[in-house]
Amino acid sequence: MTEKMAVKSAKTVKKKRKRRSRAGIKRVVIAGRAPHRPPFVPNDDQRKYVQRQRLAGDTEERIAQSLPIQMDGEGGVLARGIDAKTLRKYFADDLDHSTKDLMGNLAATGYQKALNGDNQLLMFLLRTRGGDAFIERKELTGKDGTPLSGPPILLVEYVDGDPGETSAA
Repeated sequence: MTEKMAVKSAKTVKKKRKRRSRAGIKRVVIAGRAPHRPPFVPNDDQRKYVQRQRLAGDTEERIAQSLPIQMDGEGGVLARGIDAKTLRKYFADDLDHSTKDLMGNLAATGYQKALNGDNQLLMFLLRTRGGDAFIERKELTGKDGTPLSGPPILLVEYVDGDPGETSAA
């Protein structure tokens, strides 16, 4: 045996081989290591679920734990839950933009209703978005518009008499 062959045989060479798991999913197995999971691929139903849960106020951890990851053919859930890091990796846009999209849709609907004659919504929009012209202010001034002098005095009159008095029965 030559010196090169001896060195090569002494080294452990990891070989990749493919095998099928029980579920029929191809897994890559490296000699000496356990097979790894196939990469997570989100679908449209999962994206909608994440958006709904985020709008409902759930935290990322709760969404990750409850996310349906495997469905049966009849719409039932076979498995739930992924890691929170996986959720942030694959659903970052859905988590960030779902609230913004909802608020945009609500604002557009509100403007449309106000234009169609909803007076309460119209007043709300004018007060919040209309600028200084539509803000209602109440100012306290002294006699003839002069500034108040000293602290204001609060006068309280009781209709049934003073609270310290007791009525004789």
